[in-house]
Amino acid sequence: MKPETLQMWQGIERRIEAELGVGAGWRSLKIIFEECPTGERVPAMATLFRKARNEQIRLHYNDGSNTSELAVEFSVSKRTIRRVVHGDR
Repeated sequence: MKPETLQMWQGIERRIEAELGVGAGWRSLKIIFEECPTGERVPAMATLFRKARNEQIRLHYNDGSNTSELAVEFSVSKRTIRRVVHGDR
């Protein structure tokens, strides 16, 4: 993804979060990407959302969710959850 394209989508994410709350930005953009695939942007979606996703995983984990629940909720492996929670990602 071109840097200017990434910056554009991150700006949209920040605006959505300002209007709708933390976490709403990446969830909203995920729906947009799923419904309106746009070539090069779709494979880069994971990169765009990884930081926000990881922050959400940490918040949920700290609020008492376990790795199995989080793996299902975020569609990742339990190993990925452990890596995020323990600082490897």
